Amino acid sequence: MDTSLADFPFEEEEDTEEEEDESLEPTGCYCGQCSNELEMVEEVFLLRVVQPYMVDGKLQHNDVLTHEGEFKYEPSFFCFDCCEEVLEELREMQEDSPPISDPHGILLCDICESDILQGELVGLAQFGEIHWSERAPNGRYSPVFVDMNDEKHICISCLHFMEGERDKPLWPAGVEPVPGFEACEDGLFTRCWRYGNCQCNT
Repeated sequence: MDTSLADFPFEEEEDTEEEEDESLEPTGCYCGQCSNELEMVEEVFLLRVVQPYMVDGKLQHNDVLTHEGEFKYEPSFFCFDCCEEVLEELREMQEDSPPISDPHGILLCDICESDILQGELVGLAQFGEIHWSERAPNGRYSPVFVDMNDEKHICISCLHFMEGERDKPLWPAGVEPVPGFEACEDGLFTRCWRYGNCQCNT
């Protein structure tokens, strides 16, 4: 499935007279859950693994990249129904688990309400639509993801639960809590990496 963002630059939400003409056209992108091909102007979620930072009082999301400048964790699209179903399943799995609080947190997980610290990896589910680009510099219009500024944050623990429920993981090698830091499975929930590399004996 081609869910790469290489050909999907971001654009701000705007009205377009061509929206009706775009509907029902295939995008070449597929839902990461049901594998159905997504259509133009269909409501979708884009799931990225990012690092959150507070910059001048505003929340900023930085993509996690390799030394070659490529995505370390490939972004994936989800159709609206599949994303809502996945998020609801996560909430049900976590409803009896108390949130992990930390005085240094800069935002809360939208699933379990645990604190997320600056620089920790987090899943960012952005709501939006896919449209054709307004410009065609090479003579071809490209699909672009139009962000509608409605997003949900998924902490590393909830991401781990989500991956565990999938037949085919989005990130087979797993997701580090912080680049360069390792954590055992229990540590993903206790946040042991906040005190150095995992020293758990499990």
